[in-house]
Amino acid sequence: MFRHEKKLQNVTEIREALAQVQIWRRDKSHEVFCPICDAPGFEIIDRSARPYTEWYAVKCEKCGLEDAIAVPLCPQMGGGN
Repeated sequence: MFRHEKKLQNVTEIREALAQVQIWRRDKSHEVFCPICDAPGFEIIDRSARPYTEWYAVKCEKCGLEDAIAVPLCPQMGGGN
C-alpha cells in the first residue's frame, strides 16, 4: 500500500499513531505497528522538548509514511494559592 501523501491524514490516523507511541514508551523492546498499513517495524523517534512539547518522528518503510506528531504540554504555573 503506497500513498502519494506520506503524512498522517486524519484524526483517526493520528490517534492510532499516538496509541502506538504509548505502547513504545512503556516498553521500547515491544514491536509497534504502522497505523496506516499495520506492518510491524513502525519507527518512532522521541524528539521531545519537555516540559514544552512531546514531539515524535514516525516512519514506516513498508507504506512510506514519514511524519511528525507534536503534543503541546501545559506549562507549569508558578505560585499557586
